[in-house]
Amino acid sequence: VSHHLTSYRGFIASWYIYFIDRVSNFFKNAKVLNTMANSAFQFKGRKSMRALGRFTINTILGLGGLFDVASKMGMPKPHEDFGLTLAYYGVGRGPYLVLPILGPTYLRDAFGMGVDSVVAGKTDIYKRMDLFSSSNAGLTVLRGVDMRKNIDFHYHQTNSPFEYEYVRFLYSKYRGIQEAASKQ
Repeated sequence: VSHHLTSYRGFIASWYIYFIDRVSNFFKNAKVLNTMANSAFQFKGRKSMRALGRFTINTILGLGGLFDVASKMGMPKPHEDFGLTLAYYGVGRGPYLVLPILGPTYLRDAFGMGVDSVVAGKTDIYKRMDLFSSSNAGLTVLRGVDMRKNIDFHYHQTNSPFEYEYVRFLYSKYRGIQEAASKQ
C-alpha cells in the first residue's frame, strides 16, 4: 500500500510541476509585449520586432503561450521593462527598497513595475482577441502563484547578520547587468 501511495504522490507532484510550468509560460509570454513596447520606447526596432515574433509564435504554436515554442526554435528571450526605459533616458535608480511580496528593488524600478502593470492591464491582448480578460480574479491568483514560484529567495536563509547588505549588493549587480544588456 505504501508503494502505491508513494507512486500516487509522485504522479500528483509531476502533474503539479507540469501545470505550474504552463502557468509560468503563459505569463512570460504575456510579458513579452511589455518588452516589445519598452524596446520601441527606446528606439530599438529590432529588439521590439524580435519580441513581437516571439509572442506571435508562442501564442499561435504554443497554444496561447502555454508552451515556449520560440525557445525550442532558438529565438532569444529579449527583456526590457519600464525601469530600464527610464534608465535609458537617464533617470537614476533612486533609493534601494525591499517591498513586501515583490522583494528588493530601486525606486525607479518599483515605479517601472507599476507602469508596466498598468499598461499590461490597459492593453490586455487576450481580452482584445475576445478570448478572456487576463485581469479576472482567477488569473490574478495564478499570476501571484507564478510570481512567488519564480522568486527563489527567502530572507534569513543565509544565516548571515549581513544578509540585507548581501542581497542589496547582489540585486545591484543583477540590475546593473540588465541595464548594460539593455544598452546593446
